Amino acid sequence: MTGTGFALINFDDPNSKVYVYDFGKTTKTPSAVLFKNNTPIAFGSEAIQKIQQSIDPNFLQEHFLVKSFKLLLNDYDEQIQDGISATDVATILLTNILDIIMEKIESSRPGTTKDQIRWVFTVPAVWNERAKARTIQAIVNAGFVESTDANDDAHLLLIHEPEAAAVCCIQNTVTNTPVANATESNPFASAGPPIPEGSVVLIIDAGGGTIDVTVHKVERGLLKEKTIRGGGKFGSEMLDKAFWEVLDKEFGKDLMTEYKENFKLDCFRLNEEWCNQKLKIRDIGKLVNVQISPSLISTLENANITSTKIRKGTQMAIKLTGQDVTDIYTTVMDSVISLIKDQVEQVKLLPRFQEINYTYIVGGFGSCVALQNRIKMEFSQSELGVITCPVAPENAIMSGAAIVGINSEFIKARRSTMTYGIQTNKACHLGEIPGAESACIRGEFVYTGVLDKYVIAGAEVLPERPVTKIYKVSDPNQTVIELLLFGSTSKTVKLISEPNTVQIGNAIRITFPKGTGAREISVSFYFGRGSLKIVAIGPTGEKLEVTEPFSSK
Repeated sequence: MTGTGFALINFDDPNSKVYVYDFGKTTKTPSAVLFKNNTPIAFGSEAIQKIQQSIDPNFLQEHFLVKSFKLLLNDYDEQIQDGISATDVATILLTNILDIIMEKIESSRPGTTKDQIRWVFTVPAVWNERAKARTIQAIVNAGFVESTDANDDAHLLLIHEPEAAAVCCIQNTVTNTPVANATESNPFASAGPPIPEGSVVLIIDAGGGTIDVTVHKVERGLLKEKTIRGGGKFGSEMLDKAFWEVLDKEFGKDLMTEYKENFKLDCFRLNEEWCNQKLKIRDIGKLVNVQISPSLISTLENANITSTKIRKGTQMAIKLTGQDVTDIYTTVMDSVISLIKDQVEQVKLLPRFQEINYTYIVGGFGSCVALQNRIKMEFSQSELGVITCPVAPENAIMSGAAIVGINSEFIKARRSTMTYGIQTNKACHLGEIPGAESACIRGEFVYTGVLDKYVIAGAEVLPERPVTKIYKVSDPNQTVIELLLFGSTSKTVKLISEPNTVQIGNAIRITFPKGTGAREISVSFYFGRGSLKIVAIGPTGEKLEVTEPFSSK
């Protein structure tokens, strides 16, 4: 299950250590919210415990648990149940986390207010701008920052999870900045040798929902992204889906569907039993026993189904064979290897010969020895350099985010994942753009649907260096400019109608007062930040109101 946690560091104390909060048995609490009658009644570990400890077999008939909403943020903010969206659930979870954070800060620095804190949130590297915007909306809804401060880096930063992990790993070994976990022991004590200047570092961030793989180069202790980052929904939660597919295959999909409906509580507990074991598996070719409830045995007996994989008696269990476990892990493992290979090939194509010197495996799934062994088996040291998994890989992202909060310049440069541009019309020159449609506008023949490219896929983009365009307004009564932002995976795209080219959100609306004569509106796009930022400046230098592509306005 994906988890949520936080780390703190003191701005004012140069010797301050990163403190990773301990929720009890772990530094992350499950990203889960339990509802009853559409009212949230518990979150995190408490939500899971309420279900585990219930003696009412109909508990999950009256309650429902939402635990994978983070993945839904990246696709559709769809209604999870009865008007509750993924953004709503994220808001509920973050509201509770905020209470814990402020209570912790109050105990050590009484009187500290939220606006005195720089909040750094991490998101998967492959998340699209819509998902980032939904995350920011949940952050605002939860009360971390006011909506007016959501794009102010002094108050709120969004950064990618693997780059946060890279900062933690590299900063700790390059400059010896003290980094401590909740027990005050250094989680990177065995993180490997110091990383020399100019080293190329690959980060494999293996989490519950997603896997992200990035490559950075260390320049003066800072990070420059060198490849187009890769990733996908190949986290450890995908193993849960594969686990149930093995049961469907063994006992019949129709029967298992009926079992899930009739015994929701027992199914939940079975899934938790599996989750408790999946990251501990060292050899995916060996037998694994997963404890089950009597209800599964009785269901099979009533259907006259026998199986050698069922162990009865006082220790009832499903006996997963080595082949079963292999089937569960293969798709996820193969996907991770494919992502790594893509990054290795991108590094080979970089100008001037470069090679990966160090590889860090981080994230909760990163602690899985079976995953570590598969990576080490597939790649040589000449391909990935020194491969290291920190002692507490699940803490790397939180620790790195806290360090970035002290100095956001640790992220020196990123790579654009897409070619971005604005839809425009262009004066016709016969045959200049094959396939383009033309029209007569104000007596002039123009191509329509042309992409005015602002940044090319794979190009280096700096966090504080925007792409700025000037838009001329001749009508004194005009008070609005609407721009349509498009993105494409192609570097050579010319038209918005080309394959793999999509509109990024809604129209960007820039409003300004009426004027006299021609006016110039300056629009700056910050593509190098953790999330897209758009700033518009009027003819007299005033900052204009911008309704961005994913604004709720």
